[in-house]
Amino acid sequence: MNRIFSSVRVAAIFVIVLVAVTSLLGLAFAQARPDSGSRPAFLSKDARVTIHPVTKVPQKIVDMNAVPSQVKEGRQVLNRESAEAVFRDFLAENRDYLKVPPEEVKLVSATQRRGTWYVKFQQFYKGIPVHDATVGFTATDKGMIRSYGSSFQPRLDVDTT
Repeated sequence: MNRIFSSVRVAAIFVIVLVAVTSLLGLAFAQARPDSGSRPAFLSKDARVTIHPVTKVPQKIVDMNAVPSQVKEGRQVLNRESAEAVFRDFLAENRDYLKVPPEEVKLVSATQRRGTWYVKFQQFYKGIPVHDATVGFTATDKGMIRSYGSSFQPRLDVDTT
């Protein structure tokens, strides 16, 4: 009889933990995807956005399918020489949504492998690199941005002297 009660208790605890975890995950996913009214035009309808819960900065965007205006309008072809300007302009054009001022980042790398561009910027504060604060893009040869990742830290106010 005690075995049955022990099994029932274990099962009840398991169900409670499962419900709690499911609720937390549901909350996280609800916050991860802003409502369609707040989505900018550059995001595809299939784009999945994760917003940082504290900074409110988009951390990750997948299935973005955005084309920077310089590329879309034919003013620039994406290559090693133009990559910084193309993606820096994209940050400027979408500053209100992405919350990354382009003047606060510097290009770290722009590499192309097997038809995909990987472009990475580092955040700087008063000329000092911010540890682990980067912005990255993955794009096709033609310049279509497939994904975006950011660990940018907004509103820094630190004494550097």
